[in-house]
Amino acid sequence: VDPSQEDTMTTPAVNRPERVPVWRALAHRQSWREFAYVNVAMLLAPFAFTWTVTTASLIGGLLVTVVGLFVPGTMVVAGRGWGAMYRGLARGLLGSDVAAPPRRRRRTSVSVSGSLWAMLTDAPGWRALLFGAVSLPVAIVSFTVSWTFLALGVGGVTHWAWSWSLPAQVGWDGQMHRGAQINGGWFFDTPGRQLLLVAIGVVSLLVWVVVNRAAADVWRWLTATMLAPTATELRVAALEE
Repeated sequence: VDPSQEDTMTTPAVNRPERVPVWRALAHRQSWREFAYVNVAMLLAPFAFTWTVTTASLIGGLLVTVVGLFVPGTMVVAGRGWGAMYRGLARGLLGSDVAAPPRRRRRTSVSVSGSLWAMLTDAPGWRALLFGAVSLPVAIVSFTVSWTFLALGVGGVTHWAWSWSLPAQVGWDGQMHRGAQINGGWFFDTPGRQLLLVAIGVVSLLVWVVVNRAAADVWRWLTATMLAPTATELRVAALEE
């Protein structure tokens, strides 16, 4: 391994697709791919988080049995599969290509305790498990914020077309109104107020683009930081070859 490349391998670069202006991003497929990643991440996060917590709990619970540690050891190694899945999602939806860590070498000559130790200390597996633990809070925040601005934007822009279908309610003036309301009695049901809501919706959609991009950048950074090979792993793999 070239020593001059050590810093680059230690801190992998976060590559991302070329940005388009915010006002064009709504019609750009990359924005919707990033939004798709946020939604898929939200679906996967509870399972990845549970896998990590279960693995850690089994290590603590089975520590005295020693032999029983092969179960959580297998789960640690299987964490590589979670890492591969998230790298694939980042490649397909975020346009971020993160290299996989070197393959785990199987040594048939080591003892049972050596095999167990190798499984329990598999660094790429543990990084993938840590990614799974972090993914849950990140997924909840990115999913909630992104959907909030998107729903507000779409609802505001199209409110004039469907507000007639809402049930009539009594406003502050004692009259019946249809439409979205604020403060329990102020309705967006006049042409001027409808235009105001459209403007609010447009601004919300632009904010959604920025929020969606920020969420995608966080996922790209986590993927590159936690799921890429380290400089040490690359040097060891090169020496072994």
